[in-house]
Amino acid sequence: MRLQTNMSYEDVYDIFGFEGKGQSKASLGGATTVMYQRQDGNGPIVVVAFENDKLVGKSQFGL
Repeated sequence: MRLQTNMSYEDVYDIFGFEGKGQSKASLGGATTVMYQRQDGNGPIVVVAFENDKLVGKSQFGL
C-alpha cells in the first residue's frame, strides 16, 4: 500500500511497519511536519506532513 493524502498518522505508521527514528519535528498552527528515517539508519528518508492527524504532504530521498 502506498501513502495517500488524508491518511491518518496511524495508517502511515502501519504502512511503515515501525515508528522510525524521528529526525526532526516542527509545528506551526495545526500542521506538524515530521521527518523519519529507518531505525537501522539504512534506506530512504521519508518526510511526512500531517495536519489534524491527516497526511497532507510527503517526500522521500536517498533511494
